[in-house]
Amino acid sequence: MTARTRRRSVAPDDLRAFCTAAYPRIAGSLSLYTGDPGLAEELAQETFVRVCRDWSTVQSHPNPLAWTHTVAFNLAKSKFRRRKAQKRAVDRTGNNVRASMANAAAMPDDADVLAVREAVEALPEDQRAVVALRFYAGLTIDETAGALSIPAGTVKSRTTRAVETLRSRGLAVEVETMSTPTNPPRAAALVQPLTMEVLT
Repeated sequence: MTARTRRRSVAPDDLRAFCTAAYPRIAGSLSLYTGDPGLAEELAQETFVRVCRDWSTVQSHPNPLAWTHTVAFNLAKSKFRRRKAQKRAVDRTGNNVRASMANAAAMPDDADVLAVREAVEALPEDQRAVVALRFYAGLTIDETAGALSIPAGTVKSRTTRAVETLRSRGLAVEVETMSTPTNPPRAAALVQPLTMEVLT
């Protein structure tokens, strides 16, 4: 291997810094969206392969993190479409049980964490995506709309329906900060008094 090849193989500092900071957020959002931590890791890795490949594009984007979420959720939706093509009805129950068991093994005393995960995973896919991006990833309404390629009004309506469903399942929800672009929502605003860690 030549010195020139070795130099090319080293990722620039800004790329390494971005990947280090963004990877946990992308993987966490995908885990919440898919309900499958293993699949989330697979999709996150594929996402960051594309980030590295297209770093010049990502770097010049007004919001590199939003760009990365867009790629991640597009990959996830493609995966879901392929699964549905292979099987007429996707049985999520088995995945949810396995994910809950894995979470219970990792955090046996934290019933609140499991309650939040199970409630979010039971939401319809379109609402689950909005919740993951708005509450876990902390994207604004416009950023979420861009990531999912839907109008901002659709983000708001899906968020409203998701919040109503979560409330009906006994989760305390506060939405006052949800539409403020300069104050993106946190998981603490979704399920009080839990903090963002409940969704990681």
